[in-house]
Amino acid sequence: MSKVIIELLSEDATICTSRGNPLRGATLRDLKDCNASGDCENACRAFIAKHKIEWRTVKMINASYKNVLASPFDKMAVCENIYFDSSANFENEDTANLYLIWYCAGQIE
Repeated sequence: MSKVIIELLSEDATICTSRGNPLRGATLRDLKDCNASGDCENACRAFIAKHKIEWRTVKMINASYKNVLASPFDKMAVCENIYFDSSANFENEDTANLYLIWYCAGQIE
């Protein structure tokens, strides 16, 4: 199981290896599968199951910015900003995770 980091910004999400490098090999192929067909849900679920994902965001803490673990609320807020026309329920963390993986897959192509 490989470890990846997904960093959330207010209207963006990026994905990299645990060392900050671009994805390669099987991990990259697994992510690309998420955009390979019209129905990406199964591929995104497989990616989540196969890879250890560390969700991160940057927050102001004690007058300085810190890179911290993202909360379910952080994921929901980013999804709502990215997919503002969607009727998906981003309060459901599993739904937010799927959409964020799908978004990251779309950014690499």
